[in-house]
Amino acid sequence: MSIIGTWKLLKQVFVCSTGSEETGVFATCLQGELTFNSDGTVNDIYYCDDTGSPGEYVFEGTWSLSGENLTQILNGITFNTTFLEVTEDVLRIGYYYNEGDFPCDGNNFQSHRYQEYTRVE
Repeated sequence: MSIIGTWKLLKQVFVCSTGSEETGVFATCLQGELTFNSDGTVNDIYYCDDTGSPGEYVFEGTWSLSGENLTQILNGITFNTTFLEVTEDVLRIGYYYNEGDFPCDGNNFQSHRYQEYTRVE
């Protein structure tokens, strides 16, 4: 499957090493669109900031993919994601954690987290 296309952000999922998951749903205005173009460019658009203040926030740059390692350079900031799952209609982008980061389920640790998108086009 290809990541090329436009994707709408739905939720963020935190996965514990025990297998349990905690899901956070984004406010509607933060459910922007992420577009990966075949020429290696990417656009990420949101319609409010983290505080809910309305506006159009556009992040533009480039992307490259090597296995599950997706690199995006958005507005000059590099994001090296290490978790990637793609189906025809679902895109999950995130990070694996080192043991000791982000405790969950008592004395266990988070395995990884990801943002889930659904394909728009």
